Amino acid sequence: MLLRSIAPLGLLLLGSIGVVTTDVPRAIACIAFDWDGDTETFGDDGYDGSDGRNGEDGRSGPNREIVADGTETVLDLSGSDGEDGEDGEDGDRARSCRQPRKTEYNVRGAPGGDGGDGGRGGDGGDGGDLTIYYSDRADLNKIYVVAEGGRGGSGGRGGDGARGCDCRERDWDVEICETVEGRSERRCFDREFRCWDGDDGDDGRRGTNGRSGDLGQLTLVPGGEPLPEDRPSATISLSQFGDRPVSLSRHRWETQFGATSLLAPGSKIADEYREYIDTIAGDFSLRWNDPRAIARYGDIPVALNLVEAGKVEATVPESIWIAAAVSQENQTTIWTIDRILREQEATQLKVSEFAGSRQDLRLSAIDSAAKSDILTTDFAIVYRSTKFGDRLGTRSNYDVRYQGEIPPELVELDYNRFTLNLGKLPIDDRYLMSGVGVDIEIEVTRSLGDRSAKQTLIWQGTIR
Repeated sequence: MLLRSIAPLGLLLLGSIGVVTTDVPRAIACIAFDWDGDTETFGDDGYDGSDGRNGEDGRSGPNREIVADGTETVLDLSGSDGEDGEDGEDGDRARSCRQPRKTEYNVRGAPGGDGGDGGRGGDGGDGGDLTIYYSDRADLNKIYVVAEGGRGGSGGRGGDGARGCDCRERDWDVEICETVEGRSERRCFDREFRCWDGDDGDDGRRGTNGRSGDLGQLTLVPGGEPLPEDRPSATISLSQFGDRPVSLSRHRWETQFGATSLLAPGSKIADEYREYIDTIAGDFSLRWNDPRAIARYGDIPVALNLVEAGKVEATVPESIWIAAAVSQENQTTIWTIDRILREQEATQLKVSEFAGSRQDLRLSAIDSAAKSDILTTDFAIVYRSTKFGDRLGTRSNYDVRYQGEIPPELVELDYNRFTLNLGKLPIDDRYLMSGVGVDIEIEVTRSLGDRSAKQTLIWQGTIR
């Protein structure tokens, strides 16, 4: 206890803001005292106000297509205004704010509730777009159009924060008495306690205003007739290709400025407009030369894209490997598929045999996917071995005897079986003998066209 520890010195220190010296058993000093750990709250917190509802966005104006024939025409394609956001609710005042009296601890009033945030204003709707088909450009001046965007709604007002509980009595003294250890007397002193008002709630934030809508845009098509729908791209599975080519087309447009100068005076529409130039077209035809049936790969999607007049670009997913030739006959792009496989089919090699010794040491691997006739296959090896008679163990027990590519002349292919003649690699004969422990790591690289994948084969054991 603080009082006992300093009593023999005749000095009483409380906190860091008051000092009293005394030699009498009863201290009569009153000192300020403020320890957060001795503070309790009275009253109930006020409830926060609810946030205001966001305003609804305005509707966009209708899009219209008309033919200019010299008739005076009035069009209202304006978007509607966005709704205002609702105001946030005010917070509630703290409740049950009766301050307890003469407590032996500090007290603080409960805080008031925060005000709710105002709702966001709704965005204004965009003006509608107008497409005009015309034969005589002068007829455009007979068309009056208003395609303004709607105004954005105003953000709602934030609610007011409410008051917390207030103190009725700011400070008071309480006599504290304690028995001095080892003595029969009691020592008493006055301690001052305080009350702080509860915090007022924060005011809610005002909601943001909505964005005003954009002006509608003008599109002009010379000729006086609507354009047929174009098809600049398509995705078709292999099984859907038939004898007839797939036809693609793309309308070409030119961007210009000065839309309002073409229409009736006072028209309101975006200044930038586009005008039709022409339509380009191209056909795509698929020829299947792979010996496997197309139905085996029928689910594979082919993405077609018309890149210029008469030329179509075809792509397949990265997981599909294709060896194909592209040719052009007039307006038709011809895609001839010679070989095709899925990427996972390229990495299906498995070690099937490890046999022989010295110059006849060989390792065989089987291609379980049976794609070795269409893939380019390269091998690289890390050949590790123990010394003769050493036991097999972890890789740290082995030393590298050769690392590098296996020359193509040391690789034999019989249908889907690869035989690697390891005994003809430049490896000291001592490490090719029967009884030597080996750890072999073979990296296989398989390629078709510009696609490739790697697979690692591991074999560990003793040369027989």
